[in-house]
Order: sequence, then C-alpha cells, then structure tokens
Amino acid sequence: MTRTLEIEPEFGMDVFQMQLESVAIVPRHGAYYFVKSGQRIVLSNEKDLETLIDDGDVLYIVTTESDTYALVLQFMPDQFAARFLSILRRYRFQRTVPPAPNVIAFDKKLFRCGQEYLQTHRHDALEVAKNVIPTHLNVLKAAGPDDIALVKALASWFHREFTFIKDVPCEACGHPTCRPSGRDMPGIAEISHDAMTVELYTCPTCHRTTRVPRYRDVAYLLTHWRRGRCGEFALAFTTLCLAVGLEARMVFDLADHVWVEYYDRQRRTFVHVDPCENAVDTPLMYEKGWGKQIDVVIAVGRGFSTEVTWRYTESRDRPAQSKWPRSYVCHFLLHRMAHFVAMNVDEVPASNFDQVMADLANLRKLRAEGHPTYGDAAKPRQSGS
Repeated sequence: MTRTLEIEPEFGMDVFQMQLESVAIVPRHGAYYFVKSGQRIVLSNEKDLETLIDDGDVLYIVTTESDTYALVLQFMPDQFAARFLSILRRYRFQRTVPPAPNVIAFDKKLFRCGQEYLQTHRHDALEVAKNVIPTHLNVLKAAGPDDIALVKALASWFHREFTFIKDVPCEACGHPTCRPSGRDMPGIAEISHDAMTVELYTCPTCHRTTRVPRYRDVAYLLTHWRRGRCGEFALAFTTLCLAVGLEARMVFDLADHVWVEYYDRQRRTFVHVDPCENAVDTPLMYEKGWGKQIDVVIAVGRGFSTEVTWRYTESRDRPAQSKWPRSYVCHFLLHRMAHFVAMNVDEVPASNFDQVMADLANLRKLRAEGHPTYGDAAKPRQSGS
C-alpha cells in the first residue's frame, strides 16, 4: 500500500529537516511506513527496512498512527542505524520556504520542557528524594500495590511541607505583599542551585527589593528551599514519584502551567496529579474549575513524550485561535525532543513503551467517547496564578 502526501508549504523544508534529524529508531509494534523524498512525501509499506536502506532512498520512518510519531525511539538494530544516518547526511535540503514563526517557538518551548524534565533524573536528586520521603509513605509503599493511595498520601504530605509562592513578603521590613518589579540575572550562589532567573519584588513601604530565585536544582528544592510555583512543584513531585518506584512524567500546558502524571499499574494508564492543588485524578479541573481554554498539553517522560491534550479537555478539536502548529507538526517536533530526553537519561525501561501505548489507547477512547464524571472537576483554583 502506498499513500502520497503533499509537503506543506506553510512549514517548508526546515520543518521536514527537523523530523529527519530526529530519526534514530523503529518502534516494535505496528506496520511501518517509509518516507522518500521528492516534490511529495511518499509513505509506503511495500518494502522491508533492509531493502529500503540498501536502495538508499529512505528519509524517515513513522508508524501507521499519527499520534505515535513521537514514540519512535529505541528499536532500530545497530547495523541499520549508522547506514540510515549516513543516508540522511547525504541528503541536501532546499531551504526555499522559511519555517512559520510558531513552529520555531514551539520547537524551542519543547526543548525547554525536555531540559526541565531531565532535572528529575539527576542522581543527587533521586537520592535526596528517597531520604526525605517520610516513614509512613514508605510503609504504605511496602504494604501492597495500590498506586493511587500512595500518590494521594504523597501529594497530601507534599502540600503540607512545600509552600506555594503567591504573595511575596518584604525581607527587610516584613510587609506582607511586595509588588512585582521585573527580573534579574541570578547571582553566583543562585546559579549554584540552577536558578535560571530571579524575580524582583519591591516593598511599597520601605522600597527595598526582595529576590525570588526560580531554582531547578531538585535536591536543593527538596532539602532547603521547599517553595516555588508550579514549575518547582512539578520538578520536586515528579522526582518523589520516581523515588518511590512509580513511573512519572511532567505535563506542560504550553500556556502557563505545569503538573505531573504517574503511571497507575492497576488501571494501566497515566493519571493526573497537580501538587500545587493537592489534586489527584481530576484532569478536567483546569477547564471546568479554573475556566482555562486548553490548547496543547504535552507530557514529557524519560522514554517517550506525547501530546495528552484530550485528557484535559472535553473539546474534540483544537481552539480555532490556537497559536501552535497543527497536530502532525507537533508530533514531528515532539519526536525530536523525546529523542533528546531519551539520550540523556541512564535507561529507558522496556515496560515504558507498553505503558505509553496503553495510555494512548485510553486517550483515544476519551476523545471518542467523552470523559467520565469527575467530582472535583469544578473546584476553583486554590494555589493562585
């Protein structure tokens, strides 16, 4: 069977190059399609992989389902990989159409998401996380396989121990609420704990400035700082989930929020957790309780990264005014970022692929059949914006 697709002139050859650069491996499930070059992109499963590589006309490998593009990660045999990549290097692109600005912005944002997630896999962070988890949670973990009970207990403890930064008091005079007054570069001490930026707040009474570093050093967050906003909370809580033996990933609403999903082994799906709100398994909370319009939601894990928008909205279509690329371009760029993450973690468990495939089946079911009723979905935001 062969299908032919027009190259989208809106995105041009730069975007096509991104998908080519990201390829390295073939998934082990599903029929394979092999993309060749020309004025059109031809997808075919009429030849096997070795024949196509010998012919020298392979440019990209995908699976039959578009939302699996991001999952093409770790299964190309070594003897094929070097030859395949050498074919890509010989290919020359005609950069006649510049990529759309939103494609570039999306790609950069995804890369930052991947960098954030990698902080949770630092060895010092995981060791610290194991040491700070209280005894009663370790007892609950040892009691038996009840993942959601463990996560709810972990989220409740986290919510008590960590402070969400909403109002910033003055460090000089103690006035309870300072005004935002810009940002600053981090100092040497702040950089030592991976602060990427520092928020500045000015006291309306004494006019002194209070600094609020946005740290990414998870070990420091867990042992000393213990405060922040959604980014810090998601980093810390993801690491804690990994430390108690759960597979966990960070979830980015590309507008303005970050939370966590853990893989529930009893339900065979990833489950929503928002450590800022102490909320577990209430994915419609943002749309129904907060009144957010959900556009694109990305989950970043150590083996696979994928779009999970349909878990968090009852709408079956993207907003008409979406500023992000169309879905298939999202998948190409997600693949590229997922490869970057996978190459920078120690290992990707073999079970990870099956977990993500089971979760994708659940997402398709949600999109087709709708969401079940969630009791706390209409709960308003507690943590502040």
